[in-house]
Amino acid sequence: MYIFIPNKKQITMENTLNIKTKRIIFGNGNEVSGWFKTTDGERTNFKINNDGEVEHTGKEIHPFILGLYEMLFSIE
Repeated sequence: MYIFIPNKKQITMENTLNIKTKRIIFGNGNEVSGWFKTTDGERTNFKINNDGEVEHTGKEIHPFILGLYEMLFSIE
């Protein structure tokens, strides 16, 4: 999937999923907060609370956040 924006670089689906830099802070229990920046330049702040509530600044929840959530709350 390609999106063409005149006078800007082309944005691909891969660019929006690949993480360039990140910072993750693990708190008490299952609490995690931090941020990450994708290769297309978008920065997303996020927080996963102990009760499982997810707060994030992105338009859609990123697969990285879903992976953290599953790691914290899956019972196996």
